Amino acid sequence: SAPGGDLSLLERCVGKMNLGSASGGGGAAEVAKMVFSAGAEQLSLVTHVPESKRRGVDAAAWTRAVLAAIGGKVMCSAPQPAPLGGGSIVLAAVSADGGEHE
Repeated sequence: SAPGGDLSLLERCVGKMNLGSASGGGGAAEVAKMVFSAGAEQLSLVTHVPESKRRGVDAAAWTRAVLAAIGGKVMCSAPQPAPLGGGSIVLAAVSADGGEHE
């Protein structure tokens, strides 16, 4: 099933993408990615930047640039360690009415 805008479920989906294919995941741990999920109440996004890409890609700056274009609020002030696959993640959401999500 799809996350439907649920930020915690989207975060788990990104973690699953980062697992190796031998573990049933997508094997995308070394790919920087921003994944979106739209729901009735909000648009959620998770930005993942692997450790190997952190010198060239700032997860927080990338997330802020996208949010500046669509409106929204970064839900954590700094990238946090990615629970699966290493690197860092930034969580964000935009409410369906276009305002900031609290």
